[in-house]
Amino acid sequence: MQEKNPNKVKKILLELSFYLNVKGIQGVAEYFGENRDKFYSWIKNGNIPDTGFILAKHPEISNEWLRTGKGTMTVDVSRLKDRIVSNLTNRTDHSAQSKAGHNDGSTVKDILSKLCSHFNVKGLRNLADFLGESETRIYAWVRNKKISDFGPILAKDPSINIEWLKTGKGLMIVDVIPTTQRIISNFTNISDRLGQEKKSEEIKQRLVCLAKHVNANNISRLARYLEQSNSKLYSWIYNGNIADTGCVLAKVPEININWLKTGAGPMTVSVPPPSGQIVSILTGSANHSGQGDPDPASEDFNIDDIVSMTRDVLASDTVYRTALVGVTRALHKSVTTEDEMKGLEKKIDLMQTQNEEISARMERMEQMLLSLGASVPKKRETGS
Repeated sequence: MQEKNPNKVKKILLELSFYLNVKGIQGVAEYFGENRDKFYSWIKNGNIPDTGFILAKHPEISNEWLRTGKGTMTVDVSRLKDRIVSNLTNRTDHSAQSKAGHNDGSTVKDILSKLCSHFNVKGLRNLADFLGESETRIYAWVRNKKISDFGPILAKDPSINIEWLKTGKGLMIVDVIPTTQRIISNFTNISDRLGQEKKSEEIKQRLVCLAKHVNANNISRLARYLEQSNSKLYSWIYNGNIADTGCVLAKVPEININWLKTGAGPMTVSVPPPSGQIVSILTGSANHSGQGDPDPASEDFNIDDIVSMTRDVLASDTVYRTALVGVTRALHKSVTTEDEMKGLEKKIDLMQTQNEEISARMERMEQMLLSLGASVPKKRETGS
């Protein structure tokens, strides 16, 4: 029994909208030519009762993921390859079987019987086990004279004709070559979008770090701080590029332009006050000693002593008090920013791994398709 969870269903549909490169649940409904109320009823009821029309168009999507949200969104290409090659091996038998008596429309019981033969299982009980469904549900299809969910069937064999499952008319098996080409095209599109999504995520995280640096709570407030429109900053995220670094540096001159453009290096660089007084105060003792800055990792110090000295400086009514406050705030921001950047690097590494996995799947599928004598789409040129 599928777990009822409205929030999980909504999350699945929104992730599906990104995969399909459409806008929200409304976009998903339009993409599949379905009424949007159908999808909102799924969210309200907390489950997706019919995944068949999704898998008919996108057989690479995991039926398990659609129904539970668990595992990966797409199945391993090698598993699809095994199914398609198996179908191709038995294609003559399937064609002869599917042509026999299908034009006048078979009953649901006839369709399920032929599926038993197709999957080489005996009886509806074993068919239910094979599809991962309850026996009660399979018999309900027979009793109601309607297969209410084609997803489990198409998940086992994406080359089965969904129109045949609906009506019993036509051929049981569709041509496997176009099905395979569609899978490759789908993976190509998602690979391109993952690359763009990775760039967009990098820019978004960079702007979030910048917003925190200037004590802005979000990107909209950062836009006001920079005296720019919200749409301008969000266009940077969408395009994966900060197109105007000048407006940032004009307001926050200590930002490292290389970090702003590429994310590499420290976020800030040293910008001395007009008089250079504070910098001179902080570095004077080291310069007078004729030695370079000490290595923080090797310097031995007592935390209690440092805290006590810090308290004395903060209690004084001198320029040193102001300098210490400014330096402490800057160092605190640097430490927190470094932690945030480490988290961002992990996210980027994960997205890179996913992109590489999809590229490997596409490569294996292309090799399989070429072995079947089909043509494959030309590889797209990737920008630098």
